[in-house]
Amino acid sequence: MQARFFLIFLFLATFLNIAQSKPKMKRFENPAIQFIGSWHVDAYDFREFLEVPTDLEKQIKEYPASFPIGQILKIDWHGAVVMPGTINPQTGRSEGPVGEELSISFIPPLEKNLCAGYWDFVCKEGANGYVRSFMITEIYKWDAKDIRIANMWPEVKHVSYVLVALSKSHSFETWVTNKGQVVLPITLAGKTKNGKPFGVMGVILKRVDHRHDSGK
Repeated sequence: MQARFFLIFLFLATFLNIAQSKPKMKRFENPAIQFIGSWHVDAYDFREFLEVPTDLEKQIKEYPASFPIGQILKIDWHGAVVMPGTINPQTGRSEGPVGEELSISFIPPLEKNLCAGYWDFVCKEGANGYVRSFMITEIYKWDAKDIRIANMWPEVKHVSYVLVALSKSHSFETWVTNKGQVVLPITLAGKTKNGKPFGVMGVILKRVDHRHDSGK
């Protein structure tokens, strides 16, 4: 009997030692949190190209991620939301996918190129059109086929976020760098360094200093 109690004690002591030696699990972080704040569209990055595409303005008009350089964007998080989808006739409820909602606001003054590009309708709608609601519909880690992108964009974390407007009218991919900047990749036609007819231009968003938000 004493031998049995000794073995049980030894087992528990060993189990507790192993449990204490294991690294603590990292607390899950909501992916939407990293996007909250005010952002300045800082630059267009053409690192994959030999030269800036000659018809750049014409090409980027087709992409919702082509926010003009200089524009200030404010991103807010509104929690989980259901993407408007098919209505279940039995329950009367929407059965669209569920994800985190982010609103993107265009902060005045609006850049001139905003009114001449993809988002021209925002300028026509006035203040009511300055806010657009999106949902993070997909998050995926880069795999072996993305190795070229990883080599060209070493500062970017190997994760992509897909944002889709709740109106389903706009969608774009988003990357985040190790320093917390946001990169919006846009695939354009042009002369690239790897000889392919297409490459990725990055729309670089840098976080605005908090003093800017407070009006100081």
